[in-house]
Amino acid sequence: MRGLSKFQIFVALFVMTTLVGCGATRRDPIQYGIDSDKARPPATSAPANGQNQRRSIIDTAYAMRGKPYRWGGSSPVKGFDCSGLVHFAHNKAGISVPRMSRNQLSRSTRVPVDSIQAGDLLFFKIGSNASHVGIYIGDSNFIHAPSNGKRVSVSSLNDVYWRTRFYAAGNFYSRSRIAE
Repeated sequence: MRGLSKFQIFVALFVMTTLVGCGATRRDPIQYGIDSDKARPPATSAPANGQNQRRSIIDTAYAMRGKPYRWGGSSPVKGFDCSGLVHFAHNKAGISVPRMSRNQLSRSTRVPVDSIQAGDLLFFKIGSNASHVGIYIGDSNFIHAPSNGKRVSVSSLNDVYWRTRFYAAGNFYSRSRIAE
């Protein structure tokens, strides 16, 4: 993503989400007013070597829907913040990632906007810093722990709030171990 302006990233993301929506055979639950918490994550189209880990991460995060947001939380018992959900789901899949979103962003392998796959991480700039992270599940949807007073849920990149705050995508599939 180096060398790309925020506007170019926004345009690329907008085009990507528009094209994905045009070619989809299944209805996007957000777009058609279906309760996003009932939306099932689609099967990944990941290469065989990372498919099991991607599927495990998505399934683990998806199973946490409805758990409360808790700042600093990283367990189903106490709740999750955004980076805690990512940390928990990756650990269950056998991938060690940093605990905090800023470290997840700085240590992840960047993924070009037009190459995002289910199981990749989406980073969002809230205020002046990239400080929010979610797990892409496909069909322009991602799962995350949104904010205080809310619960782990599915949101859409088609939502203007998230689309305008999208910052970068990345993953940890090419790394065997990341220092905590």
